[in-house]
Amino acid sequence: MFKEFGHDEYRLKIYFKLNKNILRVELKLKSTKAIKRHGINTLKDLSNKDNLNSLYSYLIKQFNNLFISSSLTPPEGLNERQEEIFYDHIIAGRYKKIRRKRFSRTTAWRRENEFEKILELNNLKDKKIEVLKLLDEKYFELSNNNYKE
Repeated sequence: MFKEFGHDEYRLKIYFKLNKNILRVELKLKSTKAIKRHGINTLKDLSNKDNLNSLYSYLIKQFNNLFISSSLTPPEGLNERQEEIFYDHIIAGRYKKIRRKRFSRTTAWRRENEFEKILELNNLKDKKIEVLKLLDEKYFELSNNNYKE
């Protein structure tokens, strides 16, 4: 089971290996230019901890753009406007381009902030926070084992 997200510059693939109970997150940079921005020109550059930190920061930045929630139904107690905002984000995904066609930039930004507040107030970000914590733990475990100073 997997989900893949794309952009001009990268592909983000998240999948769950059922037989091993492993969640895997991959970031594929599509161009040499994108790779060089992280200080990587040759394979040897991957042994530089600063370059790996740069790549990891980029992965987390892209991951944070995803909508990951423990529920796709709106929480109880939302008013009509909040429910519309909730469904707008669920149906359109987190694709800001779609919402910007319907709303001005300022209105889209306000709706985005209101959606984030709805998620936070109703503890709907718990799964995303859990996955981010696991990603951090695994990255620091692997990077500290391979790059002893």
